[in-house]
Amino acid sequence: MSAAELKAAQGAKNEARALYFQAAEAETRAYTHIPAARTRTRGIIAVSAVALYQRAGVFDEAIRYAHWYLSHPELPDFARAQLVALLAESQRESQTPAFGGIDTE
Repeated sequence: MSAAELKAAQGAKNEARALYFQAAEAETRAYTHIPAARTRTRGIIAVSAVALYQRAGVFDEAIRYAHWYLSHPELPDFARAQLVALLAESQRESQTPAFGGIDTE
């Protein structure tokens, strides 16, 4: 169980969201260091980063990064399909009033 999952299980939602956000940021940074030839690895990291932004409740970042990752033509089909689904889910969630995400400013 990750630290974020543990905090969430303990009811510390804000702390959990902050940890998910930190993890998403770390994965986003890691993506840029993975060689383009390692398409599967990059696809896995891209999907993970967007999912972590979602878990953090930061849907605008999830949407922004989903679009950014999808703009990379070398992205594998499995990752592209998962990112499209995450993008649609993030767009729906971002329309929900008071979704409770963390403040990233």
